[in-house]
Amino acid sequence: MADLWRGEVTVVSHGKKAMKVSYENEDAWIPYSQVHDDSTVYEKTDPGETEELVIPLWLAEAKGWEK
Repeated sequence: MADLWRGEVTVVSHGKKAMKVSYENEDAWIPYSQVHDDSTVYEKTDPGETEELVIPLWLAEAKGWEK
């Protein structure tokens, strides 16, 4: 299994293929296809809600997020 990153994010908005989330006051688009099944943030999460996001570690590192 690939290494995973977990963190509390706030949903900002949703697009067709990705959602914009805020983590440590930085916004980033996360493709729905990269959201792990263990995540409590997903396509139907309402903007403004804060939940746990689980994504591949390589994607979090590409966004500049620490493990």
